[in-house]
Amino acid sequence: MRLAMVVLTMLALAASALALEPVAVKNASFEETAAQATGPLAEGWQTDGSPPGWHHWIGSVARTGKPILTWEKGEGRTGSRCVSLQACIGSVCVIQTVPCEPNGQYVVRAWGRTSNPKAGGHLSVRWQEKDGKWTGGTLICHFPDTSPPNTWQELEVFAHAPSNAGLLVVMLTATGQTDKDRCWFDDVSVGKFGPSDVVVSSCSWMHPNLWPVGEPPETPHVKWAKPWAGGKLKALFILGSDHSLREQVEIAQRLDLDYDFTFAHEFEQAFYALNNREIMRRLDERYYDVIVVALNAKATL
Repeated sequence: MRLAMVVLTMLALAASALALEPVAVKNASFEETAAQATGPLAEGWQTDGSPPGWHHWIGSVARTGKPILTWEKGEGRTGSRCVSLQACIGSVCVIQTVPCEPNGQYVVRAWGRTSNPKAGGHLSVRWQEKDGKWTGGTLICHFPDTSPPNTWQELEVFAHAPSNAGLLVVMLTATGQTDKDRCWFDDVSVGKFGPSDVVVSSCSWMHPNLWPVGEPPETPHVKWAKPWAGGKLKALFILGSDHSLREQVEIAQRLDLDYDFTFAHEFEQAFYALNNREIMRRLDERYYDVIVVALNAKATL
């Protein structure tokens, strides 16, 4: 049988996944008692009441309420300590700056949990010049509003430093909370990766037609055979669009492929996937038989 596809490139897998160069974060797990916060101070940053090694900032809206920042003991994900934010009706941030290289590529991660996934909580990254002047934009990873309450989950931001950046600013933020809402953060990390690394970041949302599962419904498609006598072909698809994949998924299911897919944006180095960690692991294990790159396909796959 023949399969009609619009495929720009089919490659045998030769690359490994992400190999990070760690960037030091002070008191990353909030266990230390003597860490000192450093770096140029931006307007409104404070250390009094912050965990050792960290600053915090309370926005004007939050100051009209009664926000509570706590260096928690007995609530940590690893070890005993973490930091929590409660009753933040506006933005309250726990902040640390780390050195970065101009045009460098970074991944920033933190573990978080929240009592109310509908309330605003997120990990974000901003940039400063070496003297503390703000530059560039803001990158944010929110708590998914469908996540279970009070469950630790990893938040992740991939970030490309501006050409004049000297400092990467990690911000653990709560906003839009009621008096009873609370979120916790722990185990912060920053890593630098190089231009040849394969990076797959997480998607935090799902389009209704993005990833249909189970047996495909009956459609006008030809009822495909399953021709792989040697077992399923293991394929990774790199696509340029993240919408309306139902037809592609149906065909892949009918062909009995073992497949994953990622999405690429031409202005970013990272790919994106709902199961990004599994794809990263499979890349490291040389799991895939082929990679199919179809960024500019003009028809369905």
